[in-house]
Amino acid sequence: MGGFSLENSDAAYKSSEKPLKSQGTETSLTRGVEEELLLLQHINNLINCGSDLEGVFKTITKGLRAIFHYDSVAIQILSDDKKHLIVKDYSADSKAAAALEKLTGFKVKGYKAPLAEGSLLKEVVETKKAVITEDISWIFRSYSDDQTLWKLAPVAARLTKAKCGMGVPLLAGETVVGVIGCGSVLPLRDADARRLANFGAQAGLAIEHQQRYEALEKRTKELKESEEKYRLLFEDSIEGIALSKGDRIFSANKALLDMLGYESLEEYLKVPLLNHLAPESLEKAKTRMKKRETGGALSMFEEMKVVRTDGEIIDIELSAVEVSIGGESYVQTTIRDITERKHADEKIKKYSARLEESNRLKDVFIDILRHDLLNPVSTARNMARLAMESESDPKKKRIQEIIFHSSLKMIDMIENASLLATLESDGDLQVEERDLAIVLKWALEDVESLRVERGCKIISRVEGGTFAAVNPLISDVFLNLLSNGLKYSPEGSEVIVDALDEGSFWRVSVADSGNGILDVDKDLIFNRFKRIDKGGVQGTGLGLAIVKKIVEAHGGRVWVEDNHATGGSVFFFTVPK
Repeated sequence: MGGFSLENSDAAYKSSEKPLKSQGTETSLTRGVEEELLLLQHINNLINCGSDLEGVFKTITKGLRAIFHYDSVAIQILSDDKKHLIVKDYSADSKAAAALEKLTGFKVKGYKAPLAEGSLLKEVVETKKAVITEDISWIFRSYSDDQTLWKLAPVAARLTKAKCGMGVPLLAGETVVGVIGCGSVLPLRDADARRLANFGAQAGLAIEHQQRYEALEKRTKELKESEEKYRLLFEDSIEGIALSKGDRIFSANKALLDMLGYESLEEYLKVPLLNHLAPESLEKAKTRMKKRETGGALSMFEEMKVVRTDGEIIDIELSAVEVSIGGESYVQTTIRDITERKHADEKIKKYSARLEESNRLKDVFIDILRHDLLNPVSTARNMARLAMESESDPKKKRIQEIIFHSSLKMIDMIENASLLATLESDGDLQVEERDLAIVLKWALEDVESLRVERGCKIISRVEGGTFAAVNPLISDVFLNLLSNGLKYSPEGSEVIVDALDEGSFWRVSVADSGNGILDVDKDLIFNRFKRIDKGGVQGTGLGLAIVKKIVEAHGGRVWVEDNHATGGSVFFFTVPK
């Protein structure tokens, strides 16, 4: 911003209140007018010779400084949204400009000044008249709506050394295209404003003409580039593309020719459009073309069958859009070979049907487990218990005990298998808020006889008020983990249950004193029918698989870690609050 420039100015006072001294004599004014005309002629010559606007702007700023002897000149052009002025070129003392840029922290050239209420710039644009002011700080403030920068205005004003500033509209007829800003260490008056305004009216026309030319040139270039890109995409696309009008095809890319088995475009174009279609797709295509002729919408992702040159019928998916090429309107049809996809769809449908049948059979199996198998086994258990109670012969009683315990194991296996199958087939669980301390209390009652048999102690650290969003099935998780802890721990040992608050979840742990689990088995034990050697302890191999299914159905997870205090294991699971 060297010397001074409206690019950084902000404050105003009108020169009409107090005439300012003129800068030159009549002779110098005449000479100045001649120089102005020469500058305008030079600008027009630049434009006619194809010079870009950047060169024109630079010529204007340097020319005005030379002719009018301003200390700084800036050319500012209205942005497309008409809300800013963009500094296109700036000519001033280089040291002063550098000092101002360092002070403000922004570059002058390219700076976007807001057309804020009360600013000199907005007044020039709205009134379409020149504004002269001695308030250099106001000029500086006009270039920003940041009040922290406004505090720098007095310092910036001193750096410019300007005593007076002026903003003049660049006009193209009645349209403002920008503003010329200038600063001077000498006073400026209305005569100076009129001279610069006359120049602004002429220069504005030239700039607006060049803007239109460059916009047209840019658009022409973009169209050429767009057509070239289209050509490349058309030729290199891996999908088939055809260009047509009505029932006539004008062009097709190599991918389409290869898809249909043609050696050349000429060979393909000889065949009428409808002759490419398989009989079952012919009527659909004719209907589609009639709709198009009557102004109907173009088809999107429509499936048809076409015939290759070797007679093979393939499935295709096509989509059509209207495109403009060289000013001509065409229908671009993109064609994808979906034959393999259709075959895959058929396989999926067959697999889905088999899966549905498997699910139906699984439901039947669950019903068989629940009723047809469970009922007779339960009867056998009850009969064995009655026989045991009345039998006095030790040998016979021992056989009856074996039958009784085997039936208990069978009932346990049937119930577990039924529960697991139900969990795998059902959808989301219905949950409600429950106190885990109460759920645990019920589970402790269920395993009480086993605890007494093992001579173990169960320590619960789960306090009342441990509310979680759970389904009643969560009690099976506690039952399985407690049963395992009691079965696999030495007689007389402890099983400890705890619950820790982890934000949106509770982390529940069941720690035993058993032999522990190898790292390689820690994930496997949660699989169905997977059991590891536990020193003769019997089980179905479904318990931990059921635990995993129930916990995951709640949106939680289950895992096992080593219990370093006892050498046993700690089973963890999480449930949402």
